[in-house]
Amino acid sequence: MDEKQLVTIAKFMDIGQADIAQMKLKTEGIESFLDGFNTNLMKVVGDALTLQVKISDAKRALKILSQFHIPHSFLGRDIETNKDSGKG
Repeated sequence: MDEKQLVTIAKFMDIGQADIAQMKLKTEGIESFLDGFNTNLMKVVGDALTLQVKISDAKRALKILSQFHIPHSFLGRDIETNKDSGKG
């Protein structure tokens, strides 16, 4: 498996909560990507915002996020591979 491949580690309906999660990861040195937000429309597109990290960072990122009470609909259950995002 490619270490640079992205996996979804969390899903959010609120951009503010997603930003907080992304900032927490950044302060720990983990690069992350938000997918599913249309900046032109300023709204979530589709079911939810997905927070993605490199597969090599996934376990550490999940551990970091699990320490905070950030509302989300999904946190690492059945980590899903994002094969069609065009990223990575």
